[in-house]
Amino acid sequence: MTLAGELNLSDLARYLQERLQQPLPGITAHEAMFPASRDEIQARYKFATPPRQGSVLLLLFEENGGIYFPLIKRPAYAGVHGGQVSLPGGKAEPGETALQTALREGEEEIGIVGHKVTAVGQLTSFNVLVSNIYITPIVGIYEGVPEFVPDPHEVDHVLLGSVSQLRQQQEITKREVISGARLSLLAPHFEVQKEVVWGATAMILNEFRLLLRGH
Repeated sequence: MTLAGELNLSDLARYLQERLQQPLPGITAHEAMFPASRDEIQARYKFATPPRQGSVLLLLFEENGGIYFPLIKRPAYAGVHGGQVSLPGGKAEPGETALQTALREGEEEIGIVGHKVTAVGQLTSFNVLVSNIYITPIVGIYEGVPEFVPDPHEVDHVLLGSVSQLRQQQEITKREVISGARLSLLAPHFEVQKEVVWGATAMILNEFRLLLRGH
């Protein structure tokens, strides 16, 4: 099955269920979004313990003929991800599967209704260097249109990414960003509602973009 023309959510869900069972372009997609000074990041962040498990939720829903996914803008704080844009998600609790973590975090952070989410698969897992979390992106389809209720302690506001716009984007551009460690980086990025999306979230979205484009 391939994607052609305008997308609707049911066709996209069927395509993803099939495509996510096949080899994925994870490494290629991720490397395209590494900051230029990745080696410097790797040298700066060294951990004595193995990565913790975590997951994020790429939640697709349909509204007014378009397909969208929520991103969250983190509040400004001193941690490595302060003020950044990310997918809903976080660290796993003991005994949780990646899906359970993604749904719980989605419920806690933006108020989604977990039983309205149908998981269609997962993208490539990888280790987030700066936080030492081995993250698994879960792709889910939402029944209806979510009513977002952001947790004010974890979410400054919710952004909506457009699947159509992501699919159509061809050129990946770079700009200077400041990491949570006050490190200046030249980072490939996407732009969603005038917010810069870079780092781990951009890596995930780039893999999803390649799948939408038939890779």
